[in-house]
Amino acid sequence: MNDSGFWAISRFFKIDVKDTIRAWTIGGFISGVTILVIVSILSMFQDVLPGL
Repeated sequence: MNDSGFWAISRFFKIDVKDTIRAWTIGGFISGVTILVIVSILSMFQDVLPGL
């Protein structure tokens, strides 16, 4: 809750704090898992693709 984006979204869309925390947590989880999958896929090609 110490993120300015959190408060901006909460106040702009008039969402209560509980629902904003829920959305912020789910969004962070999805983005984290997505990055983990992308990095794992790219690591399989590190000997083939230059610059990885």
